[in-house]
Amino acid sequence: MSQPLDGDEIKTDLKSVDSNSVNSSKERKKKSFNLVKLFLFFILTLIIALVICGIGFSIGLMVSSGEEISSPLPGDKIAYLELNGPILLSRPKGSSKKFIVSDEVVPFINKMREEKSVKGMLIIINSPGGSATASHEIYEAIMKFRKEKPVVVYIRDIAASGGYYIASSANYIVTSPNAIVGNIGVIMVTLNIRDMLSKLGIHPVVIKSAAHKDLLSSFRDPTPEERKILDKVIKDIYEVFKDSILKGRDGKINREELEKIADGRIFSGVEAVKVKLADQVGSLEDAENKLKELIGVPKSKKLGKIRFKPKTSDLSELFDRFIPSPPEVHLYSTPKVLYR
Repeated sequence: MSQPLDGDEIKTDLKSVDSNSVNSSKERKKKSFNLVKLFLFFILTLIIALVICGIGFSIGLMVSSGEEISSPLPGDKIAYLELNGPILLSRPKGSSKKFIVSDEVVPFINKMREEKSVKGMLIIINSPGGSATASHEIYEAIMKFRKEKPVVVYIRDIAASGGYYIASSANYIVTSPNAIVGNIGVIMVTLNIRDMLSKLGIHPVVIKSAAHKDLLSSFRDPTPEERKILDKVIKDIYEVFKDSILKGRDGKINREELEKIADGRIFSGVEAVKVKLADQVGSLEDAENKLKELIGVPKSKKLGKIRFKPKTSDLSELFDRFIPSPPEVHLYSTPKVLYR
């Protein structure tokens, strides 16, 4: 049978219990404090990383836009312009997708026109078309350039609609035999989502100042009168397209010949030469040699190249991999006149 504890023993045991409780409490506080420090360190690291990425993004935009001398040879040079993708007026914010952006391309062409060491321009086109206005802006910039220096276009894979609009501004067009060329025409696209909204119980209410203020509304079909208005707009822009081709390829194709093929059809590179939309079936090397011929230098002469670099960054390319933004969404998000 156990003996009862005397007073001193009880006090000693109580002190031991109190001491253990205090130590346990200190350990818990220490662990909590360490967790807080770890959390704060994580937050601080994340903030620093974001700041660095932001700086890197800004620097990426600065260093990867404009021109780059890729062949720093002394003396004569050529402007080397690669145009890939749909044609837009301005680049979607933060996107590094392959677009032909007139706000980026036109300043480069103008600068190369003024650069005394640049004797000509080689343009490699791979585009299905896009914005009518952007296509025309690039076309006009090239036409100004060729008044002073020769321009040769090489159609690598496709130069359709707006892509061909740009190509037609060159002094000479070389095309791959397998390229798709032509598709001359104009299209205007809008979406009618009235039935879908109705199924969702949504009924838009439109208040307008005039009968045609909501022309091309997504909430209704155009009236017969509105279709006539739109047809007139399309035909006017279509005539500008054909006139521009005739101006760019003056002496190579006449209006009667163009009218026969400017119905939206496409041609292979071989057929494009036969119908006078291009001058030669060949390779990129053939295009470079033709440019040297027009400049007036031997084919064997090596010329430096000033390459066009679109505005992109490593960070935006990373975002595009995980958050793609299809060009069609951008092009058709609102009614636009397109060379497609």
